Amino acid sequence: MKKEFFLLLLLSFLALPLELSAQDSTQGLSSSVSLFPDYEKTLSFVEFSLSFHEFDYKEDLPIPQKSTESGFLAGGRISFHFQKNIYLGASLDITPSDTDYIGTTQSGMPVKDITENIFITERNLIGYDILAHTKGFLRIYPYLGLGVHYWERRLGGAAPYKEVYSWGILPIGIRTTLALTKKWLAILDFSAQIMFGGEIEVFLSELDPSYRDVTMDLGNRVGFRGEITVVRRFLKHLGGIFSFWIEYIEIGKSNAKVVFQNGAPTNTVIYEPSSRSWDFGFNIGLLITF
Repeated sequence: MKKEFFLLLLLSFLALPLELSAQDSTQGLSSSVSLFPDYEKTLSFVEFSLSFHEFDYKEDLPIPQKSTESGFLAGGRISFHFQKNIYLGASLDITPSDTDYIGTTQSGMPVKDITENIFITERNLIGYDILAHTKGFLRIYPYLGLGVHYWERRLGGAAPYKEVYSWGILPIGIRTTLALTKKWLAILDFSAQIMFGGEIEVFLSELDPSYRDVTMDLGNRVGFRGEITVVRRFLKHLGGIFSFWIEYIEIGKSNAKVVFQNGAPTNTVIYEPSSRSWDFGFNIGLLITF
């Protein structure tokens, strides 16, 4: 995964507020026929929330070769959601947390340690309300998007080193927004997460400067993500948000690479085994409507 691609997506995320502010303030649905005339004031918002979730990662290998990572993680999210006839969304999730590692050495010795992690996920979404003609309090947005996932994994132990996973995401999903009252909003979001361009970088030079770092292509797989969100507007432009979510990520086996030392190939060949992970938890925070 090229770093330039990650930076491009991050810049597009940061530029979205400018795009939203340029929207015509008169655009949108007439609220004259909705059950809650003021509910549209809660549809578009900026979210600032804290995230708490359980992470469970397992390699698809038999014991004792299998390694696992698990732990309760804490992070944060900032997101933008513009919802009229068209839906525009962008989110940035950052989680710097430790996990418990259980695995083995190359010789088969059991190992238990702590892994330092940084998880970053960024998504940009666009959709269209298929119920726009009804001008009601229910919105259904089929959408697609583009994003990136980054996982920096610093393994501990007697010989610590770093691995970096990165891949692109093509989210394809459906977002349903339901006005419960003029100030309460419920959102149900479900999507397939199509992985592409996956890479892993193994920084063997941190073990020994004589080793060359290795980059391998990951097998691209399809995961999914589901989220249920409740929004409550307290003041004219200020509210609270709570969401429960679950995500499944599957990574395919990488190609094999020969390890180089002092510029020459060795007899060691490494690869990244296929793996799968479950991540589920909740976000709680504040939002600003616009």
